[in-house]
This record gives sequence, structure tokens and C-alpha cells, in this order.
Amino acid sequence: MEDKKEAKRLMKFARRILDRRSLKKLKKVGAEDKIEAVKYAMKCRLEGERGYLEEDIKRMKKEGKDVFFIETKLTLLHSKIKLFNATLHKSDFINMANLFKKIQKEVKHV
Repeated sequence: MEDKKEAKRLMKFARRILDRRSLKKLKKVGAEDKIEAVKYAMKCRLEGERGYLEEDIKRMKKEGKDVFFIETKLTLLHSKIKLFNATLHKSDFINMANLFKKIQKEVKHV
């Protein structure tokens, strides 16, 4: 019973992070493996998004733009992602998501 509640709670986070194809695949996973599959999918997606931001920052740096503050926030984002993956608390998710939005906004406006 506890596993179903945990899986349901994790799926709420996954809906905000993952795309529809990934969610459909996760729904097909058996109950005994669902929690680990959701954790892994979210971790991969978050790390991938962070990697895309790093590439954008490297490109902007080559163009001669000042990206010091964005780099600093990106370093903080890496630790927030690790914290969320370790604890899976709602407050950690909210902090991480807000930081993602701020960094993406700054990348667009630099």
C-alpha cells in the first residue's frame, strides 16, 4: 500500500518534468519497478535539461556575452537537482523548478 502512495506522489512530479511519451511508458511499468523507473526517468531528464543549458551558456560565452551570473546559478542548479533526487520532497522540487525557470529566462534575455 505504501508503495502505491509513493509511486503516485512521484508521478505528480514526473508529470511536470517528463514528456507524454515517457509518461505512457512509465504507466506500463509494473508496480514493483515503478518507483525506481520514475526516479531514473526524472533524474535523466533533469540532467539532460541542465546539459542543454550548459551548451547554451558555452555558446554565449564564445560569442563574448557576460554569463557569470548564469554560470553561478547553473552550479547551484546542479546541487538542487542532486538534493531533489536524494530527498524527493515537494519543497526541493519547487525550489529546483523555480531556479530552472530563472536560468532559462536569463539565457533568453542575455
